[in-house]
Amino acid sequence: MALSTIQNNSFANTAVHGFRNLLVNGGLIVSQRGDYTSATSYTGENYYLDRWKMWISGVTGTVQQTTVTINGVTKKAMKIAATSSGTGYIGTRQIIELQNIPVGVNLVASCWVRSNNSYTRFRQNDFGGSDSNSPVFTNDGNWEKVSFSIDSSSTTVNPSIGIITFDTSTVSVTSGDYIEFTDVQLEISSGSPTPFEHRSYGDELQRCQRYCTVLNSPSNLFMYRDYYSTDTMVTNADLPVTMRTTPSITMTGSGGTSNTGFTYINLGAEPTLAALSPQAIAVYRGVASSARTYIHMASTGELTMEAEL
Repeated sequence: MALSTIQNNSFANTAVHGFRNLLVNGGLIVSQRGDYTSATSYTGENYYLDRWKMWISGVTGTVQQTTVTINGVTKKAMKIAATSSGTGYIGTRQIIELQNIPVGVNLVASCWVRSNNSYTRFRQNDFGGSDSNSPVFTNDGNWEKVSFSIDSSSTTVNPSIGIITFDTSTVSVTSGDYIEFTDVQLEISSGSPTPFEHRSYGDELQRCQRYCTVLNSPSNLFMYRDYYSTDTMVTNADLPVTMRTTPSITMTGSGGTSNTGFTYINLGAEPTLAALSPQAIAVYRGVASSARTYIHMASTGELTMEAEL
């Protein structure tokens, strides 16, 4: 018996599916590098809230992780504010790995935003091998949902999407000017954006840890070794996720022996940090004498591994 095709609009696939957002931490919920719930002075080309690289020129500014309510829903947001006046810009962007971009399709960026600088808009870099701006937002200090269509064809390097006070070049920025935004999404679409894809904190944290991983005590007392030997002491630790590349590693905490962030005895000198691969790190140092030797992270120790773009 031949099969026939059932044509019925009630079976149309109109659901909004997950795994749409090409951005990481678009809801601004992850902030591994520090507590920025108070306005914090920032410098350009650095990261504060995870995955968002800061823009600034010609003025000084602050960055802050805020809590806002939009249409009765409480959300985390990022607020960038100018603290001096001049000709320049303030803003931020997310650089995306090229391998995560479906080259050759239409994309749409969207977010909730409010600003009081008349030049605030989306700006994309390197999609299609060139840079472009969206039209300016309303920028009257009220929340608005905005979107920007992008053609990904001919993209050959890691592109970025950001929000900035900009025109064809720098613009007038006055102390007190600000941009505040949340629910940033970049998705495949040739039309209107879909609702923001909410992900759990744990899911978003793991995505962020591909680019930055912060480990601290006492929850990560994994670096512990206690033995008698005259050899070099080496203690390894696996990272919670595979990072984008072998990371740089720094002790960003303090305390412990000689304020190194580690507590240890019988080592010949301060412990040395080394990243072995995108999956593992090590701490090592020669032992001073054939006696009991140990090392572990101090209660205020904190290790930061960076593999950002």
